[in-house]
Amino acid sequence: MYAGTGIRKHGSLVIIKHDDTFITARGHNSVLLVKDGDGVGRGLPIAEVGGNDKCA
Repeated sequence: MYAGTGIRKHGSLVIIKHDDTFITARGHNSVLLVKDGDGVGRGLPIAEVGGNDKCA
């Protein structure tokens, strides 16, 4: 659904839409392994965990 750094307080952020009522968000990643709009499957890596300097 979303992957990027546009929401500054969350740093590098990935938001996944699982279905019409359930989403998850993972912020403060050191590296994003997916791009905005990519589809992902269960168990596939989406990001590397860790802080970054894009947080304000």
